[in-house]
Amino acid sequence: MKASAVKAGPTAAAQSHPLSGRGLAPRSSVMSVRRAIHEAESLLPGEPAAVGEDPRWQAIIAVGNYIEREPEAVWGFISRWGGHPQEDLRDAIATCLLEHLLEYHFAAYFPQVEERALAEPLFGDTFLRCWRFGQSEEPGNVERFEVLSKRLREGKPASREGGHER
Repeated sequence: MKASAVKAGPTAAAQSHPLSGRGLAPRSSVMSVRRAIHEAESLLPGEPAAVGEDPRWQAIIAVGNYIEREPEAVWGFISRWGGHPQEDLRDAIATCLLEHLLEYHFAAYFPQVEERALAEPLFGDTFLRCWRFGQSEEPGNVERFEVLSKRLREGKPASREGGHER
């Protein structure tokens, strides 16, 4: 089970995860994704909620609504926050955004993800928190995903304490 599924804030987030329902972003998605990113960044890095839903996770989930239609904007957000020292924030970026970006846009973004993960230990740790879905499970992609995971684990990236195991 993912660590995010047992924390107070992400529990509700996981239950209402926008990517699980496959809702499409509205037509004015460029402005909406910018607004969602702005709202999320106004709360970040912040601190994990002690009880109840974590507004930071909810805002990150809102950014995730745009993964299919606005991947470049979402990738920019992932790039900015995916290497943050706060473990809970990396959990949110991994499980709400990065693994789903790779689910829908593996070929376009995996090379950038791989480069960042190998260069920045905290971003590598974020990648290691991701599960494979969709395009990440396709032949060839699953091998690339696993090779990167193995390289990162052998390189002893940042702590995985509290992260989920596959």
